[in-house]
Amino acid sequence: MVPTWMSSALLFVTLCGRVANARTVPFVPPPADLLAAERITLQPQALAAPIAGDALSRAGWTVATDSAQGTLVGANVLDGNTGSIWHTQWDPTNAPLPHTITIDMKTTSFVDGITYLPRQDGNSNGNIGQHQVFISTDGTNFNLVAFGTWLDDNSEKAADFETIPARYIRIVALTEAGGRGPWTSAAEINVFVSKKTSHHEAGGQRAQIALRSAISIEGITYLPRQDGNSNGNIGQYRVLVSTDGTSFNQVSTGTWTDDPTLKGSNFPSVNARFVRLVALTEAGGRGPWTSVAEINVAIPGAFVPPPNGKGQWGPTINFPLVPVAASVQPNTGKVVAWSSWSAKTFGGDGGLTVTALYDPATQRVTQRVVTNTGHDMFCPSISLDATGRTLVTGGDSSQKASIYTPTTDSWSSAANLRIPRGYHASTTCSDGRIFTIGGSWSGGEGGKNGEIYNPKTNVWSLLGSCPVAPMLTADAQGVYRADNHGWLFGWKSGSVFQAGPSRAMNWYGTGGSGSRQGAGNRASDADSMCGTAVMYDAVAGKILTLGGSPNYINSGATAAAHVITIGNPNTTPSVTRINDMSFSRIFHNSVVLPDGKVFVTGGQSVGAPFQDSNLQFTPELWDPATNQFTQLNPNSIPRVYHSFALLLLDGTVMSGGSGLCDTCSANHFDAQIFTPQYLLNADGTRATRPVINTVSSSNVVPGNTVTVTTNSAVTAMSLVRYGSATHTVNTDQRRIPLSLTTTGTNTYRFTIPNDYGIALPGYWMLFAMDSAGHPSVAKTILIRGP
Repeated sequence: MVPTWMSSALLFVTLCGRVANARTVPFVPPPADLLAAERITLQPQALAAPIAGDALSRAGWTVATDSAQGTLVGANVLDGNTGSIWHTQWDPTNAPLPHTITIDMKTTSFVDGITYLPRQDGNSNGNIGQHQVFISTDGTNFNLVAFGTWLDDNSEKAADFETIPARYIRIVALTEAGGRGPWTSAAEINVFVSKKTSHHEAGGQRAQIALRSAISIEGITYLPRQDGNSNGNIGQYRVLVSTDGTSFNQVSTGTWTDDPTLKGSNFPSVNARFVRLVALTEAGGRGPWTSVAEINVAIPGAFVPPPNGKGQWGPTINFPLVPVAASVQPNTGKVVAWSSWSAKTFGGDGGLTVTALYDPATQRVTQRVVTNTGHDMFCPSISLDATGRTLVTGGDSSQKASIYTPTTDSWSSAANLRIPRGYHASTTCSDGRIFTIGGSWSGGEGGKNGEIYNPKTNVWSLLGSCPVAPMLTADAQGVYRADNHGWLFGWKSGSVFQAGPSRAMNWYGTGGSGSRQGAGNRASDADSMCGTAVMYDAVAGKILTLGGSPNYINSGATAAAHVITIGNPNTTPSVTRINDMSFSRIFHNSVVLPDGKVFVTGGQSVGAPFQDSNLQFTPELWDPATNQFTQLNPNSIPRVYHSFALLLLDGTVMSGGSGLCDTCSANHFDAQIFTPQYLLNADGTRATRPVINTVSSSNVVPGNTVTVTTNSAVTAMSLVRYGSATHTVNTDQRRIPLSLTTTGTNTYRFTIPNDYGIALPGYWMLFAMDSAGHPSVAKTILIRGP
């Protein structure tokens, strides 16, 4: 037992076999319902490449398949010989798809991914395209952990998923990647658990535990004092380990909540004899004290599922590309995603784009190479126009513009930009035109002043009085980075509010040749490149800004959060610094939910493109009612540079991407679905949610009144605009809380705000929420443009 202590002196305690059990990754100590779970987060001083995943030994494993041709049997995928393959039957007749291969590992292990190596003999027949990955502990009950589509080439493929115990791994091949025939083949299949790095930092008040000898450990638990007094509860903390008691490496950091529940901090397995817990702050800010009731050290052991009450991460969706950019399509909720001219790298102007379409209804991912627009759509800006089309501008093809039309599932060319751009931002305005500014990453540096697109006439017009200079950051790499990824919000009377990432804010007018009016600085905030900004309450003009860094790369991110309130155009907004996030973040993503809370996920504590380092795995949920951030269940796949997150029609969030760096280990060809707690019961089961039965009109203009019927009583409704995202920017999303009038049993009426600056033209998701906060699946509302 570790006694309560209130001193800055080191405390050495020898543990005599008192070691708690934990799973491999992530560690969640019991009791599950009390844990404030953490995930490894790395401090700004450290930059390191990731350690590759460890494949489990395949000795003694067996394989069962639905079909095999002669000696090309399933056992060949485990023999370590890339020249031998499993192939389904083709003679005397073809065995029809789908095909399955099931691996029995003989013992249950904690796994979080597989790799699939296609045949390496120069023949592509049987390459797996659409697929599903299931796991089981008993060989009878299988759970889906990943699905999607793999690229049709001979490179090794992966399916990552959250760590789970499994004895049996089953891959179901739904299609042959090239459509050449009903065949499936594989050279090798491995099952693995991934590892991540640890780093060094020290300081603050600390407790140190000395074990009898060095052992493998994966986490600690901290129990605050239980005497009814909160003085000394640890807030911000660090965990460091050592084998010699002299040289310490940091393995975890974070902030614990100010309450008496058991806390945990997990980290990848590491060999250690000495464990040091450093208290940096007192959780309640009551004084310079630290107190502890008990500390336990965790070694690998029994699997403990993530705690309830903090949301859930679902199956992994595998894409045949690194999904760098994406948009959600009106009515269907399908997600179109794309990379560059290549599925896994970029460079130059390839004149084409590799895309994929995910259909939540069928859980299928289909691929397409878009060549007809001659546009390499890597690093563009994205906006959804008033008719629901996705306008993609600039990027590697810096002067091109392309349009995706969801009703026809087709891509077409739009008029070229007047100014070549890449890494710019755009936003739909109150009159339905689309404004863009910045973008010196591509098409030359500097002078990326504003211009505006009219979708009705397919014409771009220069806005000479909308200069980019006032919104530049002081980035160490100069203007090449200083005008990137603007935080833009279409507002009243055709105006655009620029909230960041520069500390200077500006109003831009889009009439005539344009206009610009300074709007002051974002309180005491510094430049916050690759932070995020979300309009969570458009009626009140409320914008939440989160994180970012003074420089695009190699500088520490901030955890700062601000609420900006805008009013009439060209007036000075109010800016309030609120409670910080639990973690510093750059390259993260933020999504407004139907209830007005904001989901924040991914990122790094130091900006390092194409590196899975300094990772933030623990998402947070911001509540506008309290200005507090709550830590949620962590995921295990990095989501940093070149990632995205989007709200889906069912109220879940899709988070995906990262990388696009050819053969580097930071490429992530997948996405994950996060289910917020508002869709779950306290025990983790799916909650019963209200249903919107009828909507009196799904085609409206501002000022119209809409009547809605539901299957049960609801207490709130909101409109959330369909979103698009790339490089931390999602200027399409915004939320309108609706004022309800009850007109009968389960019948409600609301009025669309009578201003196109609030209710931007385009497609919106209508959600209804019951008294417990459970949202319905959304219905689609079109707010027609003027």
